This record gives sequence, C-alpha cells and structure tokens, in this order.
Amino acid sequence: MNIEWVRGRIRYALADIRQIRNGQLVNLAERTRVETSRFNRNPPRFFCHANGSTIRVPSSPVKAKQTRVKGKAIIPIHEYDYSLVPWRRAIGGLDEPLQAWIRYCYGDYRHHAEQLNVVPYVWQKFMAQQPGRISGKVRQRLQGLALLAVQVVAREIDGRPKRYTYAELADMVGVKKQNWNEVYKHYWHGLIEATFCLDLAALKCVDNVMLLQKPGSPTCKTVFFGYNLTINLYDV
Repeated sequence: MNIEWVRGRIRYALADIRQIRNGQLVNLAERTRVETSRFNRNPPRFFCHANGSTIRVPSSPVKAKQTRVKGKAIIPIHEYDYSLVPWRRAIGGLDEPLQAWIRYCYGDYRHHAEQLNVVPYVWQKFMAQQPGRISGKVRQRLQGLALLAVQVVAREIDGRPKRYTYAELADMVGVKKQNWNEVYKHYWHGLIEATFCLDLAALKCVDNVMLLQKPGSPTCKTVFFGYNLTINLYDV
C-alpha cells in the first residue's frame, strides 16, 4: 500500500472543492426576461373614435415563450467530484473511531470537532496495552495529554509538525522535568504510538475497501491493537 497516495486521495475526497461558477441569483439575472414593464403580457389597447377621442380597451393576456436562453446548462456534479465518490463511501463505511480520525486528520476545518470523538478510543487502546496498573493521579494527568497526542500526530502527518519539549509537557501536567522523565515520558510515547497505529489501521481499511469493491466482498476487516474493526461496503 502506498500510504502517501492513499492519504492524498482521502484529502481530495474530503476537501471542499467548489467549481467557479455563477450563483443562482446571477444565473437568473442573466436570463432574458419575458415579463417587463415595457413589454408586459397584458399590453393596453386603445380605440380611437371618429371624433378624435381615445379610450383604453381591456384585452386578454398575451402568452409569450422564451425562444432563446442565454448561457448553457450546468452539469449537476463535476466529473472530478464524481470520481471521488467511491472514496467518500469507503470513508463513510468505516467504524466510528476510524471515520472520526480520517475526517479530523485529513479533512478541512469542517471536521475539526471530530478530534473529540477520537480521544476516547485512543485512550482505551492505550490503557489496554499497559502491563500494570496506573495510579489515579497519573492517569488523570495522562487523560489531558491524550487530546494533545491526537493533535500532535495530526499535525505531523499534515506536514506541520508541532514538537513539544519535555519541559513544556511537564509544565502542562504540572510536574517537574525530572518527574516527567521518570514517570510520564514512556506514557507519552505510548499515546503517540497508539495514535499512529489508529492512523495506519484507518488507511489500510480504506485501501482495502477500494480494492474489494467488487461483488461478493461485503465487508472489510482490520485489526487495531488486537481488536477487529469491521466496515460495511456500499454498492458503488
């Protein structure tokens, strides 16, 4: 699997691509108007008498059809947008944690809130990999770092890395640098690793969907930290 190619296609599929075209009001304004104040559908009729007086006679409406339209028809969806529909369907069929991560990491500003849906799953898988028990105070401080780990990994993948020093991380959790190096350092690396594993699992599953979109392939399964994640395929 070419990871960077899959990431690029996902970014294009989630991007807000809008064609440069006139809006509805501009299109209506450019169309030839049939009903005007000068040439209305019910023009006045005048009748002149022999004595020179003129009177206005009511007349029935005159129906006129527009024979020539200015401009041309616009296709409902652009060809490039249509080519990305299978990718959007593949993303929409993912399980909630994978879909939330894909939309947050590779989508635009509209999916920024999806990071809040990613944190519980990253934290759950991180805790499942711990060999021993973590004290309550340490666990409470690490929970605040789970969201930061998701943001750091997303920026790293997007090419805008934001690396924090151990001193800055220690200040965030309210401990000294020495205490951070002894207790929290390996936990922080574990959160980063859990987020990268989530990203890899999501990319693999999307790539498998694109390869298995054939009759007789109703589901796609992948493994994330030992848990089977199943997605449903949609007819394309």
